Amino acid sequence: MSGRDSSPDVMEDAGKSERPYLMVTFRCRGGASYQRVYRSRDGSRYVARCGKCGKTVRFVVGAGGTGARVFVVECG
Repeated sequence: MSGRDSSPDVMEDAGKSERPYLMVTFRCRGGASYQRVYRSRDGSRYVARCGKCGKTVRFVVGAGGTGARVFVVECG
């Protein structure tokens, strides 16, 4: 037996502790890069930055927003 408890109650609690995230693809010079962007600790926003050009994009969490989890950002 391993030291890990995989009972349904433990697995359910583990899933609740994960922070929500967005899947963001940056289309930039010379190709594209994918990032998993986690929600801020206070739950108000997501901040993503292109690793090639440094472009920063902020996604605000709030009423009237979208339920989309996947985004493509054109860096130019």
